[in-house]
Amino acid sequence: MGPDYIQLLKRWVSNEYPTLSHVTTFSVTLAFVWVSIFKLKMRINEVCDRPVQLVISADCRRLMDPPLPENYFGNCIVPVFFPSNFNELLSKDDGFIIGAKLIGELIEEKLRKKDAIPRCQEEMVYFGERMSEFQFIAVSGSPRFADYDADFGWGKPKKTDLISIDFTGAIFLRDCRGDAKGGVEVGLSFPKIEMDAFAVIFADGLKSVEKSGVKA
Repeated sequence: MGPDYIQLLKRWVSNEYPTLSHVTTFSVTLAFVWVSIFKLKMRINEVCDRPVQLVISADCRRLMDPPLPENYFGNCIVPVFFPSNFNELLSKDDGFIIGAKLIGELIEEKLRKKDAIPRCQEEMVYFGERMSEFQFIAVSGSPRFADYDADFGWGKPKKTDLISIDFTGAIFLRDCRGDAKGGVEVGLSFPKIEMDAFAVIFADGLKSVEKSGVKA
Protein backbone atom coordinates (compact mmCIF):
# COMPACT_ATOMS: atom_id res chain seq x y z
CA MET A 1 0.00 0.00 0.00
CA GLY A 2 1.59 3.25 -1.15
CA PRO A 3 2.15 6.32 1.05
CA ASP A 4 -0.51 8.36 -0.79
CA TYR A 5 -3.21 5.81 0.03
CA ILE A 6 -2.09 5.66 3.65
CA GLN A 7 -2.40 9.42 3.99
CA LEU A 8 -5.90 9.25 2.48
CA LEU A 9 -6.91 6.55 4.97
CA LYS A 10 -5.54 8.57 7.89
CA ARG A 11 -7.41 11.66 6.74
CA TRP A 12 -10.61 9.66 6.28
CA VAL A 13 -10.44 8.33 9.85
CA SER A 14 -9.51 11.73 11.29
CA ASN A 15 -12.41 13.39 9.47
CA GLU A 16 -14.86 10.86 10.94
CA TYR A 17 -13.33 10.89 14.44
CA PRO A 18 -11.56 14.24 15.01
CA THR A 19 -10.85 13.45 18.68
CA LEU A 20 -9.24 10.06 18.01
CA SER A 21 -5.61 10.58 19.02
CA HIS A 22 -4.12 7.32 17.75
CA VAL A 23 -4.36 7.40 13.94
CA THR A 24 -1.16 5.84 12.59
CA THR A 25 0.16 4.07 9.52
CA PHE A 26 -0.06 0.81 11.45
CA SER A 27 -3.65 1.27 12.65
CA VAL A 28 -5.17 2.33 9.30
CA THR A 29 -3.26 -0.29 7.28
CA LEU A 30 -4.21 -3.07 9.68
CA ALA A 31 -7.87 -2.01 9.69
CA PHE A 32 -7.99 -1.93 5.88
CA VAL A 33 -6.33 -5.35 5.55
CA TRP A 34 -8.42 -6.78 8.39
CA VAL A 35 -11.70 -5.78 6.75
CA SER A 36 -10.52 -6.96 3.31
CA ILE A 37 -9.66 -10.41 4.68
CA PHE A 38 -13.09 -10.88 6.19
CA LYS A 39 -14.82 -9.67 3.07
CA LEU A 40 -12.91 -12.49 1.39
CA LYS A 41 -14.04 -14.97 4.05
CA MET A 42 -17.64 -13.87 3.61
CA ARG A 43 -17.35 -14.28 -0.15
CA ILE A 44 -16.10 -17.85 0.16
CA ASN A 45 -18.47 -18.58 3.07
CA GLU A 46 -15.77 -19.13 5.67
CA VAL A 47 -16.80 -16.64 8.33
CA CYS A 48 -16.20 -18.17 11.76
CA ASP A 49 -19.08 -18.18 14.24
CA ARG A 50 -16.65 -17.98 17.17
CA PRO A 51 -15.57 -14.59 18.58
CA VAL A 52 -12.53 -13.34 16.67
CA GLN A 53 -9.50 -12.03 18.53
CA LEU A 54 -7.04 -9.81 16.72
CA VAL A 55 -3.62 -10.15 18.38
CA ILE A 56 -0.61 -7.89 17.88
CA SER A 57 2.91 -8.27 19.26
CA ALA A 58 3.51 -4.91 20.91
CA ASP A 59 6.95 -3.37 21.36
CA CYS A 60 7.18 -2.53 25.06
CA ARG A 61 10.79 -1.32 25.37
CA ARG A 62 9.72 2.17 26.40
CA LEU A 63 7.28 0.75 28.96
CA MET A 64 10.09 -0.77 31.02
CA ASP A 65 11.45 1.05 34.08
CA PRO A 66 13.93 2.34 33.11
CA PRO A 67 13.02 2.24 29.39
CA LEU A 68 15.16 0.08 27.13
CA PRO A 69 17.06 1.90 24.34
CA GLU A 70 15.95 1.75 20.71
CA ASN A 71 19.07 -0.27 19.84
CA TYR A 72 18.26 -3.00 22.40
CA PHE A 73 18.89 -6.26 20.54
CA GLY A 74 16.48 -8.74 22.04
CA ASN A 75 12.84 -9.60 22.61
CA CYS A 76 10.73 -7.16 24.57
CA ILE A 77 7.18 -7.67 23.37
CA VAL A 78 3.80 -8.57 24.79
CA PRO A 79 0.68 -9.88 23.03
CA VAL A 80 -2.22 -7.44 22.93
CA PHE A 81 -5.69 -8.85 22.26
CA PHE A 82 -8.33 -6.84 20.41
CA PRO A 83 -11.74 -8.44 20.93
CA SER A 84 -14.31 -7.81 18.24
CA ASN A 85 -17.04 -9.56 16.30
CA PHE A 86 -16.04 -9.27 12.66
CA ASN A 87 -19.53 -10.10 11.40
CA GLU A 88 -20.88 -7.05 13.23
CA LEU A 89 -17.97 -4.95 12.01
CA LEU A 90 -18.62 -5.81 8.38
CA SER A 91 -22.38 -5.47 8.61
CA LYS A 92 -21.92 -1.73 8.16
CA ASP A 93 -20.63 0.09 5.10
CA ASP A 94 -18.01 1.92 7.18
CA GLY A 95 -16.35 -1.26 8.47
CA PHE A 96 -12.87 0.16 7.83
CA ILE A 97 -13.61 3.34 9.79
CA ILE A 98 -14.98 1.37 12.74
CA GLY A 99 -12.00 -1.01 12.62
CA ALA A 100 -9.44 1.81 12.55
CA LYS A 101 -11.20 3.51 15.47
CA LEU A 102 -11.28 0.28 17.48
CA ILE A 103 -7.59 -0.45 16.87
CA GLY A 104 -6.56 3.12 17.67
CA GLU A 105 -8.58 3.28 20.88
CA LEU A 106 -7.41 -0.09 22.18
CA ILE A 107 -3.73 0.61 21.47
CA GLU A 108 -4.10 3.91 23.30
CA GLU A 109 -5.92 2.25 26.20
CA LYS A 110 -3.74 -0.82 26.59
CA LEU A 111 -0.24 0.47 25.88
CA ARG A 112 -0.23 3.98 27.31
CA LYS A 113 -0.77 3.07 30.96
CA LYS A 114 1.79 2.18 33.62
CA ASP A 115 0.26 -1.24 34.25
CA ALA A 116 0.19 -2.15 30.53
CA ILE A 117 2.60 -5.08 30.78
CA PRO A 118 0.95 -6.96 33.70
CA ARG A 119 -2.50 -6.37 32.15
CA CYS A 120 -1.34 -7.85 28.84
CA GLN A 121 0.18 -10.81 30.69
CA GLU A 122 -3.13 -11.45 32.45
CA GLU A 123 -4.93 -11.44 29.10
CA MET A 124 -2.37 -13.87 27.68
CA VAL A 125 -3.12 -16.33 30.49
CA TYR A 126 -6.89 -15.83 30.11
CA PHE A 127 -6.97 -16.47 26.36
CA GLY A 128 -4.33 -19.20 26.59
CA GLU A 129 -6.74 -21.20 28.75
CA ARG A 130 -9.57 -20.69 26.22
CA MET A 131 -7.86 -21.23 22.87
CA SER A 132 -10.67 -23.39 21.48
CA GLU A 133 -13.34 -20.76 22.20
CA PHE A 134 -11.92 -18.10 19.86
CA GLN A 135 -10.51 -17.61 16.40
CA PHE A 136 -7.19 -15.76 16.64
CA ILE A 137 -5.80 -13.51 13.91
CA ALA A 138 -2.17 -12.62 14.67
CA VAL A 139 -0.34 -9.56 13.38
CA SER A 140 3.45 -9.59 13.10
CA GLY A 141 5.86 -6.79 12.35
CA SER A 142 5.36 -3.05 12.06
CA PRO A 143 6.29 -0.50 9.39
CA ARG A 144 8.11 1.57 11.99
CA PHE A 145 10.74 -1.13 12.50
CA ALA A 146 12.23 -0.06 9.13
CA ASP A 147 13.40 -3.55 8.11
CA TYR A 148 14.83 -2.28 4.84
CA ASP A 149 17.12 0.19 6.62
CA ALA A 150 18.83 -2.54 8.65
CA ASP A 151 22.48 -3.15 7.75
CA PHE A 152 24.52 -5.69 9.71
CA GLY A 153 27.63 -5.15 7.62
CA TRP A 154 26.74 -6.84 4.35
CA GLY A 155 24.33 -4.23 2.97
CA LYS A 156 20.63 -3.52 3.34
CA PRO A 157 18.15 -6.31 2.54
CA LYS A 158 16.60 -6.54 -0.92
CA LYS A 159 13.51 -8.36 0.34
CA THR A 160 12.16 -9.39 3.74
CA ASP A 161 9.42 -11.91 4.46
CA LEU A 162 8.01 -13.86 7.38
CA ILE A 163 7.79 -17.41 6.09
CA SER A 164 5.86 -18.71 9.11
CA ILE A 165 2.67 -16.96 7.90
CA ASP A 166 2.32 -19.85 5.45
CA PHE A 167 1.08 -22.05 8.30
CA THR A 168 0.09 -19.53 11.01
CA GLY A 169 -2.21 -17.42 8.84
CA ALA A 170 -0.80 -14.25 10.39
CA ILE A 171 -0.79 -10.77 8.86
CA PHE A 172 2.74 -9.40 8.34
CA LEU A 173 3.27 -5.63 8.05
CA ARG A 174 6.58 -3.96 7.22
CA ASP A 175 7.98 -0.82 5.64
CA CYS A 176 8.35 -0.48 1.86
CA ARG A 177 11.49 -0.40 -0.25
CA GLY A 178 12.92 2.26 -2.54
CA ASP A 179 10.52 4.64 -4.25
CA ALA A 180 7.59 3.36 -2.18
CA LYS A 181 9.22 4.55 1.07
CA GLY A 182 6.53 5.58 3.51
CA GLY A 183 4.21 2.85 2.30
CA VAL A 184 3.57 -0.57 3.82
CA GLU A 185 4.20 -4.06 2.46
CA VAL A 186 1.52 -6.53 3.54
CA GLY A 187 2.41 -10.21 3.86
CA LEU A 188 -0.40 -12.79 3.66
CA SER A 189 -0.63 -16.45 2.71
CA PHE A 190 -3.76 -17.93 1.10
CA PRO A 191 -4.39 -20.58 -1.55
CA LYS A 192 -3.99 -18.99 -4.99
CA ILE A 193 -7.70 -18.80 -5.76
CA GLU A 194 -8.31 -16.97 -2.47
CA MET A 195 -5.30 -14.70 -2.95
CA ASP A 196 -6.58 -13.69 -6.38
CA ALA A 197 -9.98 -12.87 -4.87
CA PHE A 198 -8.33 -10.94 -2.04
CA ALA A 199 -6.31 -8.88 -4.52
CA VAL A 200 -9.55 -7.82 -6.25
CA ILE A 201 -11.24 -6.92 -2.94
CA PHE A 202 -8.17 -4.99 -1.79
CA ALA A 203 -7.88 -3.07 -5.08
CA ASP A 204 -11.61 -2.29 -5.11
CA GLY A 205 -11.29 -0.96 -1.58
CA LEU A 206 -8.50 1.40 -2.60
CA LYS A 207 -10.58 2.63 -5.55
CA SER A 208 -13.41 3.39 -3.13
CA VAL A 209 -11.02 5.47 -1.05
CA GLU A 210 -10.02 7.43 -4.15
CA LYS A 211 -13.67 8.10 -4.99
CA SER A 212 -14.63 9.08 -1.45
CA GLY A 213 -13.58 12.68 -1.97
CA VAL A 214 -11.17 12.57 0.97
CA LYS A 215 -8.06 14.72 0.47
CA ALA A 216 -4.70 13.71 1.94
